[in-house]
Amino acid sequence: AKYWRNEIQWEEKGFRPSSYLLELLMLQVFQSTTFDPTLSSEDQSISVFLKFLELICNHRSLWNAFYTLEAARQNVSDNIPPVVVDPINLTKNVAPKVEQWKQMARAAKNTLDLFRELQTSEKLEEFKLEFVLMGEKNTRNATQC
Repeated sequence: AKYWRNEIQWEEKGFRPSSYLLELLMLQVFQSTTFDPTLSSEDQSISVFLKFLELICNHRSLWNAFYTLEAARQNVSDNIPPVVVDPINLTKNVAPKVEQWKQMARAAKNTLDLFRELQTSEKLEEFKLEFVLMGEKNTRNATQC
């Protein structure tokens, strides 16, 4: 997700989504995903990433399991969707402002559209290889910190 974010040409530097926001969104995807043991780890990773992009495209509100959406909306001062409630601070909306979210949703939709085009072509296997190599590179970089 962070690699995807870093590859997007954002209109303004301030429009770039934070790592924390991406982590909360990815956590939501993982919590709501049932993994298919018959799929390869590469296919599962791609499936999770596509669900992450779909979540961005269709997102309205995200909150933690420890409190209800109603409680989150009552406590967050910026109650205009999208709302991504900080699981530690119930009063904080981690989501960027609506215009920034719209740009992020457009980028996610463009990536989904590109992937769908790849699915109908012979380039899907090339994409999978690049996706796996990208993940390995990011894992190596993370362990070097």
